[in-house]
Amino acid sequence: MKKILIGSLLLMIAILGAEELRPYRLINADLGTATENNGERVMKLTGNVHFFYGETEFFSNTAELFENQKKTVLAGNVRVLEDSLSLNADEVEYFQVEEKLDLRGNVLAREDHEDLTFRTFAADSITYFRNTGILDAWSDVHVFDERKSAEGYCGILHYEMANGYGYLLQRPKISVDDSLKISAEKIEYHEEFSKVTANFDVVTESNDFTITSDFLLYFEQEQKAIFLGEPKFNSDFADAAAVEMQVFFVEQELSRAELTGECEVHFATRKDAPRDNWIKSQQMIFNFTDGELSLCEAETDVTSFYQQDKKRSKKFMINRAAAQKMKVYFTNQEIDEIFLEKDIDGVYKFSR
Repeated sequence: MKKILIGSLLLMIAILGAEELRPYRLINADLGTATENNGERVMKLTGNVHFFYGETEFFSNTAELFENQKKTVLAGNVRVLEDSLSLNADEVEYFQVEEKLDLRGNVLAREDHEDLTFRTFAADSITYFRNTGILDAWSDVHVFDERKSAEGYCGILHYEMANGYGYLLQRPKISVDDSLKISAEKIEYHEEFSKVTANFDVVTESNDFTITSDFLLYFEQEQKAIFLGEPKFNSDFADAAAVEMQVFFVEQELSRAELTGECEVHFATRKDAPRDNWIKSQQMIFNFTDGELSLCEAETDVTSFYQQDKKRSKKFMINRAAAQKMKVYFTNQEIDEIFLEKDIDGVYKFSR
């Protein structure tokens, strides 16, 4: 091994920089040494290290630059700055030819937006490709988006900065405004369309309900969610199933639900009571006021059963009816009025 005097270090840096795709520029290092071993020339910088590769800025406690491998290894309080992205880690390997950064240990990536909001990615390890703006994260991944008041957790994350597309794998979970939580086998985000998709074993939860399905499509701007693949709705008041469900929100609170195809709802006459009552049809619409069910509309091949609460009526009534259209009005989560239209078979009688 041959020792090269520190006085020749700057000359060596200039030679190496000329060969790289992005020019190298040293700003500071408390100590620098250069060695050669089996034809591999290595520069080691120690203490308050600060340099550039092109427009990307690097800070660390130590750095080793390998000439033949076209690789730089940084350790200790590593920070990398590039445009709106900042990367922090215990250790970073930079591969100049691939324009790839491998970050390990307490990794935190932060993307700053023009509206002064930010998005962060924390993980045990992250790989970032400078040319494509692709970021991959592994193990204990946590994502936070200040602009959308959303955060997520998963084992694997893939994010493309250029088009705002990303996906989460390995037990992914996301939450929006702490009011809507989604878990699935895979969750995708499409920034261009402000939408979230989730696939397989999807569970969507809010303060008012839980919906399970095979597929979810959620539109942020419209505050609308579409559920496919045997969706099932569950709340303190009712259970429902259909071929397709569409749920609408106002300020993250449930306002409307539309069910299509083989719709079936079982409901109670009051909260936490047995759900002995039911309505079946091909289409259903539920309207909610202040989080409580206020109206149910059923259409096409409607059949229904209603058992009046014994505790609230001196004359206990059991009712069955069928029609092509049905409207049920609720007050304080209890049935107030029922209307049947077209091809009516049966009748409802209520005792007060």
